[in-house]
Amino acid sequence: MHLKNPFGMRNGKIVMIRDITTAGRGAKCNCSCPLCQAHFIAKLGDIRQPHFAHDGKPCDFQVAVMTAVYQLMFEALQENPNFVYPAHYGEYMGFSLEHKASLQDIKRSCSFYAQKCGEDDECIIQSGTVQVNEVQIHKNGKGVPDALILTKAPAHKLALILVPPESLCKAPTPAPFQQLPTVAVFMPEDLYMIRSEEIKSVLCASADCKQWVSNAKIDKWLQGKLKLQNEAHSKRLQEIENERAKRLADIAATQERIQREAEEKAQQQILLKEKAREAATRYREHMRDFPTILKNKYHQLPDKPVTDAFGNDWYYCMLCNQWYPATQMAIYGGQEEGCRGTCSVCGRHSVWHL
Repeated sequence: MHLKNPFGMRNGKIVMIRDITTAGRGAKCNCSCPLCQAHFIAKLGDIRQPHFAHDGKPCDFQVAVMTAVYQLMFEALQENPNFVYPAHYGEYMGFSLEHKASLQDIKRSCSFYAQKCGEDDECIIQSGTVQVNEVQIHKNGKGVPDALILTKAPAHKLALILVPPESLCKAPTPAPFQQLPTVAVFMPEDLYMIRSEEIKSVLCASADCKQWVSNAKIDKWLQGKLKLQNEAHSKRLQEIENERAKRLADIAATQERIQREAEEKAQQQILLKEKAREAATRYREHMRDFPTILKNKYHQLPDKPVTDAFGNDWYYCMLCNQWYPATQMAIYGGQEEGCRGTCSVCGRHSVWHL
C-alpha cells in the first residue's frame, strides 16, 4: 500500500489536502512539495483517499512528511505564540524492598498520564500556557527536522517532538531533547480530513494529544521516589539486621541457659554425692558406735529388740556379749528370748565346735 501525503505548500505556507476545494483539483491547486519544492497535484477522487502527489518523480516521503509537520507547527506558533502544555500525573507502583533501587528501577515502576486516572496519581505538572518569544526548527545530521525549540526568555526553553500517526509515517520514539524540557505532540490520526487552521488550533491551543517526555519537575519527583524507596530499603535492612541480632541473642541466651542449667545440675549431682558420702559416713559411724551405746545404756537386757534411727533392729549375742543388727544375727528373737540371740560369727563357731 502506497502512503499518501496530506501536506502541501502554497505561497510559502503548509496547507492540508482538506484545504483544497474541487476547483483546485489536480495541477490547479498551485501547491508544491514541502521538501523538494517540486510541483504537486491535488488528487481529490471519490474512491481513493484525497492526497497530494508529485507531478513527476517523488522525493523521500518520510523526510517530506516530517518537514511538513514541523513547518506546520512552526507556522502555528508564529501566528499564535501561546503554546498550551499538558499536565503530567505520576503513579508509583513500588519496588521490592529486598534490593536497593536505581533511578531506572523507579522509572520502570512508574506510570505517567496527561490527566488524573486514579486516586494514587500525583500531579507533577499542572497544565498551562507559555507565551513563546522565538521558535526554531532543529534538524538532525541528515537535515531532517527532529524538534522545535521554543524560547520564552534566554534561560527558558522548551523542546517539542512532533509525532505523526503511524498510519502516515514511522517516526522515532520521542526522547528527551538536548537536556531541555521536552513535550511530545501527537498529530491527529485522520490528517486527510482536517484543515490546516483546525490542526494549528489543536496543536497550540489544546493540551490534548500531548505528553511530557522530560522535565526537571519529573526528575525531582522521581528522585523523591528514589529517596523514599531507598530509605524504606535501608529501614528494611535495619529491621532484618535487628531480627537477626535478636535471633542470635535468643540463641545465645538459650545456650547460656542450657549451660547454666547443666552447671547447676552438675553442682546438684556433686552436692547429692557429697550428701550421700556424708550419710554413708554417718551410717558407718553409727553402725560402729551404736553397739557401745547400747552396751553402756542397757545393763539389763530389754524384752524386745532395740530399733535405731535408721530402722535397724539390734539384738544381743549371748555368746560374745555384743550387740548386732538383725542382718548380722544367726539366731535372734522369739517369744521367750526378746532381744537375745546368737550372732553369725558365734553361730558358725558353735556349729564348728559341735
